[in-house]
Amino acid sequence: KQWYQRRVAITAGDMRDRITYFRSQAEDAEAHEGRATVLDLQQTADATVDEVKSFLKQAQQTRDKIVAIESLVDQIRKHHGKIHGAAARDEERHKQLNQGMDEIRKLFDTVKLALKTMEQQSKGLSHKEGAQDRRPADIRIMSSQYTSLQCWFFETWTEYNECQSDYREKRKKYRLRPAL
Repeated sequence: KQWYQRRVAITAGDMRDRITYFRSQAEDAEAHEGRATVLDLQQTADATVDEVKSFLKQAQQTRDKIVAIESLVDQIRKHHGKIHGAAARDEERHKQLNQGMDEIRKLFDTVKLALKTMEQQSKGLSHKEGAQDRRPADIRIMSSQYTSLQCWFFETWTEYNECQSDYREKRKKYRLRPAL
């Protein structure tokens, strides 16, 4: 019976040590798991913040390009007026006009590409894996920025097309006038 009691005592002691060991392992695992979760959330938040920052930077660049397009459209309109008011054909003015229109076309192409990219980013952000971790405010900001820039771009594009069509109509009238 002493042997049995001694064996039980050793076993009980071993069990206490093992329980302590397992508890410490479990606490370490929980602590490590908790840290991993916090780090994962922090990395996800950092990734979201970086995506939003890059999106807003791209939006600002696009906004600057649209402002440049508007100023070029105003210059083109002035060149059209000067060309219509001139008695003789001024090659230098036509050259400046063509350069301005080429610049506008290049800027339009870059803005269209940027808007397509922004649309994909704003729509893709909400459909990405882990989208529930994304803040809905970020998604709304991105979509509203995209929408406002797109509307502004289309207004500018319409203004440019109206400017060009007005110029063509005036040129037709100018050419028909000497024939009459």
